[in-house]
Amino acid sequence: MLEQAVRDRVFPGCAFAVLLPGESEPSPDSAQAVGRFTHEPDSPRVERDTVFDLASLTKVLTTTMAVTRLYDCQQLALDAPIGEWLPDFVGADPRDARRSHVTLRMLLDHSSGLPGYMRLFESAHSRNAMLEACLRQPLTADPGMRAEYSDIGFI
Repeated sequence: MLEQAVRDRVFPGCAFAVLLPGESEPSPDSAQAVGRFTHEPDSPRVERDTVFDLASLTKVLTTTMAVTRLYDCQQLALDAPIGEWLPDFVGADPRDARRSHVTLRMLLDHSSGLPGYMRLFESAHSRNAMLEACLRQPLTADPGMRAEYSDIGFI
């Protein structure tokens, strides 16, 4: 289906994996890739470990659906400090006490104080490097004081 979508020029390429219940990482056999970075024939091929920035629509739809499901199952508290799940976010700058006040709700409504856009893909070339770069980003505003659209919060 994805190969047909590439042929139909729905998108130029993608990397994907199928996870079975209980798995948190894809096996080498379940991760695959199809297509290229652009529709140009000389564009580099997408590889199984290619890191993509999350597109705005995909990011909102998938994250919202997952968060809503977890919230409905009472497995997620929107107003709990994000440091409960990601202590490295708070620990990235222990001098900035504001980081301990950031909640999941703030990440979702873009009021966490994280910057709106950073070209992290230029220096983070793996999944772990991208996550670490997101966790280390300094706050540019006090949490809850202003809304600024931020991919970093969703990542």
